[in-house]
Amino acid sequence: MAKEKKRWVNIPSVGRVRLYTKKIDVDHFCFLTNKQIDVAKVKLHNVWFIFDIESEEVISQGLTWTDCLDMLKSGGLLNQK
Repeated sequence: MAKEKKRWVNIPSVGRVRLYTKKIDVDHFCFLTNKQIDVAKVKLHNVWFIFDIESEEVISQGLTWTDCLDMLKSGGLLNQK
């Protein structure tokens, strides 16, 4: 079972912060970039975030974990305009 680890993440409207995060497996979502990406999840101020560990950028967010996953499935913040 994956344990929490402190990582840097760039949260929109908050900035770059170091938080305890948990790495997750999203192999079936790699269609976003056509390559394997390492992502982690974190909850801050009652909002869930999924972010790219390497770039520290948030790729999905939601008030519930299900909302966050649904946004990721629909292309994440990359497709939000």
